[in-house]
Amino acid sequence: MRSHKSLKLLLGLVVVTCLTMVWVGCSEDEVVSTQATPGDVTDPEYLVINEQVGTFIDSTIAITKSGLVCISQMVTDTLVDPVNYGPIDPETDSASSVYTGGWHIVYVSQVETAYRIAIRDSVQYRGVDGAPQATSSGLASMTYGHQWIFAMSDTTVDYVEFDGEQRFVYTGLNTTSATINGTSEFHVHSKDYSSNPDIWPDRIRDFSFTATATDLVVVQSMSGWSNACPTSGTVTGTIEFVSQDGAGDPTTRTWTFSLVFADGVVTQTIRRGTTYWTSTVEVCIPSSAT
Repeated sequence: MRSHKSLKLLLGLVVVTCLTMVWVGCSEDEVVSTQATPGDVTDPEYLVINEQVGTFIDSTIAITKSGLVCISQMVTDTLVDPVNYGPIDPETDSASSVYTGGWHIVYVSQVETAYRIAIRDSVQYRGVDGAPQATSSGLASMTYGHQWIFAMSDTTVDYVEFDGEQRFVYTGLNTTSATINGTSEFHVHSKDYSSNPDIWPDRIRDFSFTATATDLVVVQSMSGWSNACPTSGTVTGTIEFVSQDGAGDPTTRTWTFSLVFADGVVTQTIRRGTTYWTSTVEVCIPSSAT
């Protein structure tokens, strides 16, 4: 599995909600510089970055799908029901929603023994005239914003935490093919504790993604807007990778990546300086292929 189990838990919560709770590569016209050299696929740092890019792809597809889920849940309702975000424990959790200034806004906080989640979602529906509307009836376009934090309760043992902020604009929702454009920031923080620090120091790793999605196309299925697997489009961005071992000074490296989607298959190019790695992987099955 590419994704860390904590993120899989988080993404599972995302896709069942309406307004719930990162992405780089070459476009089809891009030419790899003649100065660039292919990287060693066994490079330890590349293997770490490649895994994080896989996690980013999974999270991006899940979050864009959560925006699409809003459409079916808000055909007639004029206020988001926080119950869509899962069980809310009145002793530890809180949830509220409001419709103001043409935006549905939802706040959710969930506290479990091992972790806590905080979410701020916002969505604006627009008809063919571009004017905001309270429901998704007659929808032509929409904007979906998602801010979230997944934090562990106990940071004295090995742990991984996530947070992010995404903003996507969906157009063509009155046709059978929608186009998604937007931005994504995605952060992963982890710490591994050593049982013998004198030999193997504690290890901290931080990954900060900043990315732009361009013309991601998704196709409407027979059940509506339920599939966020892109048939085409690109995502490009940067990753700032910070590592620290024990009491040593942290080191920072900047990587770039590009993702080119074609019917659920991603061609990804990851770069560090003039060194690049290219691979192709199937990540999802679009509606047009089902």
